[in-house]
Amino acid sequence: MSLSYGTGGGGDYKRIPPGSHIAVCDIVADVGLQESAFYGTKRKVYVRFEVPAERWEFEKDGKKGEGPGVIGKFFTASMHKNATLRKTLESWRSRPFTDEEAKAFDVSSILGKSCVINVQENPDGDKVYSNIVAITPLIKGMAQAKAELPLMLYTPDSSIDVYNKLPEWIRKMIDNQVQPQPKQTETAPSAEWNDPGPMQEQDDGYISDDDIPF
Repeated sequence: MSLSYGTGGGGDYKRIPPGSHIAVCDIVADVGLQESAFYGTKRKVYVRFEVPAERWEFEKDGKKGEGPGVIGKFFTASMHKNATLRKTLESWRSRPFTDEEAKAFDVSSILGKSCVINVQENPDGDKVYSNIVAITPLIKGMAQAKAELPLMLYTPDSSIDVYNKLPEWIRKMIDNQVQPQPKQTETAPSAEWNDPGPMQEQDDGYISDDDIPF
């Protein structure tokens, strides 16, 4: 399944520290129409990243473990030339989209792709939030990050199996969207996304088509 938006007009309890981090995208989830006091009703997509250098301890089913820290960002689901999603992806790929490319672009193709995220701390009352403020490509010579958690894509057409494997707070957002979509009842072979593998590096210092991650 694909996730294209055309050109028309978090919930993690622990925080990634401020600064630049090598990361890899592991979740792309269309959470539907969400109400905002400032921006009205907009279709939103949630994009999550693993940060392998930040290790978090967790407990699941009574067992303790360790895994990569995670941080996500919501975008309005639009690939309009002025949309934040499009501008962010253009920064990540180091090349702008044509309108034709943007209209047809499958957002799920960013799953498993490495990048550098810049995280900024933002105080709000008595709380402090960590927010992704920029996404850029790896500097030439940096090792690709490999996702440790399953790569997951959720769209309105996804099976109940995929839905059930999303973080609970994301499931609640999907359930409480302005116009809830009926979830598919059939099972799917897997909730995981096939990793297309690392991009190929060139030696000339210039960006070629093979260098563009998506």
